[in-house]
Amino acid sequence: MKNNEENQVISSQPPKAKKHFNWLIILVVIIVAGVGYVIYRNHQEATTLNGAYKVTAEDVFIAEKGDKRPDYFYFKKDGTFLYMMPETKNYYASYASGSWVSLGNNKFKLNFDWNGDNDHFSITAEKSGNLLKTFKKKDYWPTNDIYSRMNIPETQFSKEYQKARESAAKYSEDDD
Repeated sequence: MKNNEENQVISSQPPKAKKHFNWLIILVVIIVAGVGYVIYRNHQEATTLNGAYKVTAEDVFIAEKGDKRPDYFYFKKDGTFLYMMPETKNYYASYASGSWVSLGNNKFKLNFDWNGDNDHFSITAEKSGNLLKTFKKKDYWPTNDIYSRMNIPETQFSKEYQKARESAAKYSEDDD
């Protein structure tokens, strides 16, 4: 009888090859999950805009009086953005806010509410690595510009944006 019990115990244990096969399946599942996660993260990064961007030196707007007027975007993950062109010696600031939508393939539609007035328009943009290219739109966005990613906290950008709003408000009060 004892021999029969030993046979049952031995036969209920999986063979060594089966244990190796189980580990192989677990390893393959982990690898597939890891690859899936990397693909997901790359897709998320490709279809979202976040953080600050500054126009590149080659695309800085130079006003009639010779002032260099760089402009900036700050994109939030919630689909909104802030835009500003700070005040210079001879010019008041400009600002806008708006929303952005992914069009797929690293392309985006940026919907502007310019200076809080009734001037609404949209442009398209394309992201490539740390660069964002905006595309010209007649009567609204005069040139194709390239912006590069920059490190600035949202709180600091918001302070600069508020200064731009105050500058624009002061100018509009001076016009009245």
